[in-house]
Amino acid sequence: MVKPVLIPAAVSALLTTLLPCILAVMSDIDHNYWILATQKYIKSPNSQEIPFASFRTNLNSFSHIKDLESKALNQARAVGVLLIARVKVEPSSKKEGKGETSAEIERGGRLSTAAETLNRERIYFSSIITPEDKLHVELGLKDEWAFAFWKHEDDISRLLHIDTLRLGGGEWQLEDLGKVLRHH
Repeated sequence: MVKPVLIPAAVSALLTTLLPCILAVMSDIDHNYWILATQKYIKSPNSQEIPFASFRTNLNSFSHIKDLESKALNQARAVGVLLIARVKVEPSSKKEGKGETSAEIERGGRLSTAAETLNRERIYFSSIITPEDKLHVELGLKDEWAFAFWKHEDDISRLLHIDTLRLGGGEWQLEDLGKVLRHH
């Protein structure tokens, strides 16, 4: 017989393991932009297609790393990001955009105005974690590179996916994360 005290501990352990996967589930739209991102990984601007082999493609592989999302975002701020796409977000109700306040978006303790709602944008970007980066060691990678795929919406950046690739070279034009998000 299982002791009642062990059940909450088991549930807690299970949730801790699965939560990153549950929270980072990509929608169909996110998945389409992830496909676009993978195309950008292998086609750097000033070279031919880069040969690569993919090794790990889900966040659960890195669930042992505490605060992975914040560490990866700090690394992206320090190194720069590869802009994947800017997507205009349509208002989610008929009232939005007509002088009404949005009941769906809270910004800094206040509801957004209709004008803010109409100018909403979703930004997809990737950050590259190379063998020289401190986070690379923590991820337990050997000579692979990690490409962290992000979605920024409603002032929140969410880590959706990490591709781990062995690359045969490549150079990408990275942009400052602050500049990428500034007009958001």
